[in-house]
Amino acid sequence: MEENNTENVPLTRKERRNLAREEKRDFRRASAKDGQAGQAKKLKNWIVGILVVIVLFFAGYKFVKFINTPTGDSQTTRAEVLSINDTDWVKGRADARVSIIEYGDYECPACAIYYPLVKRLAEEFPDDIKVAYRDFPLPSHKKALPAARAAEAAGVQGKYWEMHNMLYEKQEEWSALSNPKDKFVEYALSLGLDKDKFLTDFDSKEVEDKITSDESGGYKIGINATPTFYINGKKLGQIRGYDDMKKAVTDALGN
Repeated sequence: MEENNTENVPLTRKERRNLAREEKRDFRRASAKDGQAGQAKKLKNWIVGILVVIVLFFAGYKFVKFINTPTGDSQTTRAEVLSINDTDWVKGRADARVSIIEYGDYECPACAIYYPLVKRLAEEFPDDIKVAYRDFPLPSHKKALPAARAAEAAGVQGKYWEMHNMLYEKQEEWSALSNPKDKFVEYALSLGLDKDKFLTDFDSKEVEDKITSDESGGYKIGINATPTFYINGKKLGQIRGYDDMKKAVTDALGN
């Protein structure tokens, strides 16, 4: 029987060079594939890490604001938070039987929709209700905080509700700007406010503390959306329109 001795036949020099080239190409392909997989894994880990840092940053920011409320008391009860106090901006008679507290965000489209309903209630029941507005700028609305500062700064000069109304009525105008501060100054001047004082108060710690205090109280009672309304300390459920709000008021009045 004849044996197969082809495996023992030596390769020519040219064949050895071709074989070496082929082995190098195979090695490069394998290395490139492994490198791409490694880079994709590193990129994925990097993105996940960045997202975790962002989430932790915002969570920490809100927690620090919550525990460092300048006028807050760690023992403040829910009933105390839901009582109108001396730091609130209030519209209506002090002895009104019905108190409405709104937690709002000036950049919130839904708040702008409910704004005329609350205003109409105050006009229809001038002797029976008082309305307090508290700032609760949501993290997703980057211009809500400066807008709250504008309202608070106007309030220092006695024009809180005038600025409040203007911010909601002109929401589409200023919220479309990348930096609405100059527009807020324009509004302040139209209300007859002193520009320099408005700008000083806009950036003041007192204004910042007032907004933070409103936010902190909101977190303590579980606010997580705007607008949120309370009538005589009771949270309103779904409000489909003015009639629902009016009924809540008349029920509170016992009518």
